[in-house]
Amino acid sequence: MKKQHYYFWTIVILSIIVFLWVTLEVITSSYDHQDVIKRKTGLMQENRKLNIEYTKLTSPAKIESYAKENFGLNQPTDKQFRYMTR
Repeated sequence: MKKQHYYFWTIVILSIIVFLWVTLEVITSSYDHQDVIKRKTGLMQENRKLNIEYTKLTSPAKIESYAKENFGLNQPTDKQFRYMTR
């Protein structure tokens, strides 16, 4: 009879330990998931900002003003064009 009680309490204690371990894993996974969601949101916002900055920097008007300011380049005049015929 004592042996049966020993097995019963062993199973009960092991069940409690497994339940607590699973619960702890679920909670830890939930926190990890929330951290990943926050990081994803932050990266998406940064990506949007970088796309806007890229669009601004590669616009023809920006490139033209940069060429004028830094290299002294201007739009070619009509005299600077050379037309070729076949």
